[in-house]
Amino acid sequence: MSDAKIWSFYGFSAAAFWSYEDCFMQFQAKTLDASSWASDVATLERLVSYPPYRAVWKMARDGMGGDNRDYVDSLMQKVPSDTSRSLTDVFKIYMAEELQPAQTAHPSEL
Repeated sequence: MSDAKIWSFYGFSAAAFWSYEDCFMQFQAKTLDASSWASDVATLERLVSYPPYRAVWKMARDGMGGDNRDYVDSLMQKVPSDTSRSLTDVFKIYMAEELQPAQTAHPSEL
């Protein structure tokens, strides 16, 4: 991966972690409801299962607040890294699923 692509991914992913830090702080302050936070946790757990996001977390974590940093660190310990498929593989699988109906549809149905 080129340096430009790495920094682009880092910028995007670190921003996502900073956004979830805000959600974490809102939940702690009781200004974010439990169901919203549960959705955020599910997403964070999914993100930290992918090695590229784990690498970005390691790069960005020192800029996060202590309680949030500790929380995401605990997720990193709890959620195993999934090296069975890359993000690219997962994207291609989902794209193939989405394109399948379009490829099998009759042209008059489009």
